[in-house]
Amino acid sequence: MTYDDKHIGGIFGSLTSIGSLIERFRPREVVVVWEGGGSQRRRALYPEYKAGRKPAKLNRLYDESYDTEENRSWQLKLLIRCLRNVTIRQVYVSGCEADDVIGYMVRYSYPGDDIVIVSSDHDYYQLLSEKVTIYSPTLKKIVDVTALRERFGMIPSNYLVARCFTGDTSDNIKGVKGVGLKTLSKRVPIIMGDAPTTVNDIVSYAHSQLENGSSLSIWQGIVSCAELSQLNYRLMLLDVTNLSASQIKV
Repeated sequence: MTYDDKHIGGIFGSLTSIGSLIERFRPREVVVVWEGGGSQRRRALYPEYKAGRKPAKLNRLYDESYDTEENRSWQLKLLIRCLRNVTIRQVYVSGCEADDVIGYMVRYSYPGDDIVIVSSDHDYYQLLSEKVTIYSPTLKKIVDVTALRERFGMIPSNYLVARCFTGDTSDNIKGVKGVGLKTLSKRVPIIMGDAPTTVNDIVSYAHSQLENGSSLSIWQGIVSCAELSQLNYRLMLLDVTNLSASQIKV
């Protein structure tokens, strides 16, 4: 609380977390990437993208009555001002998601550098490499390529492809009915290998299983949802696909 009884749980938690992360990783540079109002290109592709999602709570120690839009806006503005007084770079690109900005920066702004992405969002798993790791505040540990293989049995690019079929409920992205990561890993061995796999590879594999007389419903589901899975790939890929030239220039 401030001296005039305003809740500042979001500011306090953010600054404390950033300070703790700096002490842990001793980075050369810290970049905070803000949401830019959502991806216009994704919404054009799929109007229901992230429909109904509520913003994360800032005042976690109190009930929802304290987490008003007015208080949230005030805290965010003050946090931005606070970060301007320290050696932390802030990035905001209007009309696109923080995910896309981070994906672009990882791939093109800092090629070859050791990078730690701080997020619990599984969307970033596709960016993992020998140089790129993720610190998950939820798991409270580092996720790297080895950890991803141990948990899901897939390389980063194949994990992205798998999610094109399973969907993502947090982003309101529909998948193939009855298909989850465990089902794919069990039924589709090509997605578990060291070689990159595409959405078309999985669809072709499903076709071959049907032609060979398999009666499992998963194969018909994958084939019938081929276009949906391709759309999901465009929605989930973190690269330049969902950025305009003007946004990249910024």
